[in-house]
Amino acid sequence: MSAGNNNTLARATASALARTGSETLASRGLHDLEAAVGPKENDAETWTKRGIELAEEGRHSQALSCYEKALKLDPLSASAWAHKGKSLEGEVDWDQIMTCYERAIDIDPRCLPAWERKANRFSIIQDWAAALECFDKAVAIDPLDYDLLLRKGGILLELGRYDEALLCFDSVVQMSAGETGWGGKGQALHNLNRFEEALLCHNKCLEVISGCDQSLECCDTALQFDPRLEVAWYNKGNNQMALKKFDEALVCYDKTLELFPRYAKSLNNKGICLRKLGRFEEALSCHTQAIDVDSKEVVAWYNKALVLEDLGQTQDAIQSYRDYLAVAPAGAQGEDARRRIRDLGQRHERE
Repeated sequence: MSAGNNNTLARATASALARTGSETLASRGLHDLEAAVGPKENDAETWTKRGIELAEEGRHSQALSCYEKALKLDPLSASAWAHKGKSLEGEVDWDQIMTCYERAIDIDPRCLPAWERKANRFSIIQDWAAALECFDKAVAIDPLDYDLLLRKGGILLELGRYDEALLCFDSVVQMSAGETGWGGKGQALHNLNRFEEALLCHNKCLEVISGCDQSLECCDTALQFDPRLEVAWYNKGNNQMALKKFDEALVCYDKTLELFPRYAKSLNNKGICLRKLGRFEEALSCHTQAIDVDSKEVVAWYNKALVLEDLGQTQDAIQSYRDYLAVAPAGAQGEDARRRIRDLGQRHERE
């Protein structure tokens, strides 16, 4: 049974016991745990460690009881506050959870779990500046944890600070002995227009993920279903396209779509490649699919209009440009879309 199912069962059972006037499941579990711990180990540290073990088993209700017990014994246990906040995630509103993390940091400014969980929360709500501040604190506490550096690099990418992100990913590659960090490094290099270097990184990423050190043909293994692969193939395709290697890019996007057929960005970029190769009908199909899969992939409307224009379908092209402007009036291609609508309209009148 999954952790989520365990939690659901625990909450349902506790609710049923409460309705009948019996003791709650959490209370009964705490009594059992107290008996197991014994008087000699009845301290905050022991209860916190037991809570962590229970949380790892997916028994979050009992873990929370352990943290509460630890905090009764020692209200200044930063670790108990931090792990209590983690166990409350998904159960109460975020203000209460963040209060736990803030309390932990007030007690111990070097409480790594609290900084890490705060960073995760800010990442979820896309407050990248706040997330970076938390990751900076976490990395300062444990500079040898390359997973923290990896995630910090991802935040720097979101902030457009590509040179700094590249430094992070270089450190990750070195610290992990080449086992991770290649994908992020490739993305940073791509955004710095260093496409050849980026391509080498994405090739290396695919080799590492596929679990072999041979050519990319090794990706036809069971590990190809690792979700990391779809992103690696997509990023490699973007680099091939930037280098105007459209046939090679198509292979990458097709690999991505084998793993994730509803990857709208890959469908859109595949359409761009097909248009560059003069395969307009296929390109039109890709852009249409991208829109159907994800209406938020607004650039697909613009690219669809370009293909319709190539096919001589003037009225449909104008409508597609208008559809693009309707959903992204301030989009990057907005000015060009408006110009093309004017030009196509004038051309249609002359005809």
